[in-house]
Amino acid sequence: MCTLWDNYICGSIQTYYDNQTIEVVAYNMGVPEPGVPFEVSKTMLDKTMLAIPDKPSNFSITVLNNSVVDLQWYHPWKTGNHLKYFYIQIYLTSTNFQKLCEEDDLLKTRGLPTTVKLSVTNYTRYYSKRLYLFPSTRYIVSIQAVTYANKFSETMYKTFKTPSTLTFNGHLEYMLYDSIYTISLNIPPVLNNTQNSMMHIIVKGPQETKSCETHSKIPEDLQAYVGIDANDVAWQAAELPTLELAGKPFIVGNNLSYGNAKNCPLRSKEFYEITVIITEHNQNVHNKPNMLKISIFNATESSTEHKKWLIFIILIFVVPGAAFYFYQRYVFYLML
Repeated sequence: MCTLWDNYICGSIQTYYDNQTIEVVAYNMGVPEPGVPFEVSKTMLDKTMLAIPDKPSNFSITVLNNSVVDLQWYHPWKTGNHLKYFYIQIYLTSTNFQKLCEEDDLLKTRGLPTTVKLSVTNYTRYYSKRLYLFPSTRYIVSIQAVTYANKFSETMYKTFKTPSTLTFNGHLEYMLYDSIYTISLNIPPVLNNTQNSMMHIIVKGPQETKSCETHSKIPEDLQAYVGIDANDVAWQAAELPTLELAGKPFIVGNNLSYGNAKNCPLRSKEFYEITVIITEHNQNVHNKPNMLKISIFNATESSTEHKKWLIFIILIFVVPGAAFYFYQRYVFYLML
């Protein structure tokens, strides 16, 4: 049987001379006489050796995580001469990947393909090649079969796009100030940022809180992700390009404007839920945006309150200890 195709018989001739003739004859079980032979002439072989191979069949692409792409295809039906390699070309046609957009050399060579030659050492039914590409980028990939006679098959094309891998590189951290009702929010940097991505800082306060008069409403498409209901008191404190906020501290509650958002002031000794969320240009509606969330109690605590607690601790532990010490001294003198 043939290892390349089902329901076919394959054979191999190790040595062949020009003065020899190849015949293929079929025998049926229980029948002594063979069928009519099929003769393979030298002319037929010569033409076959110079023939153009068939294109790779069933060419498919599987896009995996982290911009890994698998190419798969079947062995061509006819190759003519022996296959030498598969000629693969990868064209970058467009990208939203911020790093690529900032590299001038890459933009100048955008129309030039990356070439891969996959050598054929053994014939197999299936072939595959794994590619490691850029995220948030659209590609065209082509493949051809090439023989030792340097004959190229028809080209097969596929287009695809690698998904975004934008993500936060860390966690949200915060610090409370003593005398002003604000929160210093430390936003982590991001990895694999995309063009025109936006960062939103959303604050959810207690029910009895009245938002400032010029507060910024939260976009409807983000309310479900953040978990904002119709009865919640929440506002958008900032809306800026991602790189203007990522990896930097942000003061929540300073009553300033950031983009189209108003950073409303906070109140002391209240629960606040702060969400930092990133939206991308042409984002797939089925993909959830990157989001970090943190809940904070008591946005501020004044230095006066700290002093009151310190005095209270002194009264509890130090004063009774001193009284006990002097009492022991008094009893000691009485016993002398």
